[in-house]
Amino acid sequence: MSKKVMTRKRGNWWSYRFEGATVDGKRQWITRSGFHTKKEAYDAGIAAYQEYQSSGLKLTPTELSVADFMDYWLKEYCEVNLKETTILNYRKKVKNIIKPHIGKYRLRSIQTATIQKMIYDLFQSGYARNTLTVVKGILTKSFAYAKANHFIKDNPMCEVELPRSTAKPNVKSRRKERSYIPKERIAEIFQRFPEGSSTYLPLLLGYRCGLRLGEAYALQWKDIDFQKKTLTVQRQIQYVEKKIDTFQKSVLYFSEPKYNSFRTIQLDSETLGVLERLKSQQKSNREEYAEFYCRYFETPERTAASDPEPHILNTDGIGEEIFFLNVNADGSYIRPRTMQHASYVIHTELDFPEFDFHSLRHTHCTELLEAGFSPKAVQMRLGHKDIKTTLNIYEHITQSQEDKAAMILEDMYSSD
Repeated sequence: MSKKVMTRKRGNWWSYRFEGATVDGKRQWITRSGFHTKKEAYDAGIAAYQEYQSSGLKLTPTELSVADFMDYWLKEYCEVNLKETTILNYRKKVKNIIKPHIGKYRLRSIQTATIQKMIYDLFQSGYARNTLTVVKGILTKSFAYAKANHFIKDNPMCEVELPRSTAKPNVKSRRKERSYIPKERIAEIFQRFPEGSSTYLPLLLGYRCGLRLGEAYALQWKDIDFQKKTLTVQRQIQYVEKKIDTFQKSVLYFSEPKYNSFRTIQLDSETLGVLERLKSQQKSNREEYAEFYCRYFETPERTAASDPEPHILNTDGIGEEIFFLNVNADGSYIRPRTMQHASYVIHTELDFPEFDFHSLRHTHCTELLEAGFSPKAVQMRLGHKDIKTTLNIYEHITQSQEDKAAMILEDMYSSD
């Protein structure tokens, strides 16, 4: 038994205590009571003593595994500094990739060669280069934090490299190829989900405006300017599973658009007509349902630590009232997960398994480029992170047109 931690019993309860640093020349004791047994008090005292010796850290850096350190970094650094969407992405990569490969090793003994092997193994097993870039970024940031806080002496990520862009993996990359949706397929989709159905508007906004899923479902009426015939993308809607009381609950919240791609885009007359009819119908529904109409609010920025989490969607009247485009007749919000059912129907009933919501955006981009829009104008309209994304699609279209021209020439001049 450690002589640093002492236990004693008073009445029915056990307590622990150990000596701390002197303050103003006076001896200080760290103590806590309320334990049922001597062992319970002693074990708690040992844990508290170790935390005290580590200046408040509830871990021992010399014994810390990479897995436990990643959990610590996500909580102590990421939750303070990063957006919820970024944290969720990091958590998935840590859970599904980093922990299974290198989580078992001690943080202080992890080697550059071990991490480099993991990156190459992931590449050879088909992980997309974008995924590898994110994983490398997570490890670089987290190990830099570990070094800055003296958990490790050197950052093992300094020499780690991604495979060359020309390298070919042993298996086909897991990167998903986006599908272009032909006109006849688009007609089938909107015939199956016509105006007035719950997923018609998001589908239309994906196809006619190139919006991302979270952007389409986050639209509010203040984002539509009927005079200027424009739509402004100011946010996306996300959800996260949180434990509230004893229940696991899906909480909806707003965040910036992906890559901070705030933008205002022009609307065509037909889409504008759809929106005008929808707004008029919602006004009638609000009057008909009266006090039974479902109203939504967005929690404001915090002014005190006890305030509710900001930008959370609620029906309790907390914050500013918001007016969604995507609502049912009674005003209840149509959640993004309804698109999962629509996709299932398109995959099975319409026999189009290649479809996903992003393919609407890809199709919109393709049609704009084919119609003669400049790649830069398309980039700005869709909010692509950089022009390369747009140019990749443009290059594909150009090659397709050249192949078509070659076939026409072949038919023109082939011998009868």
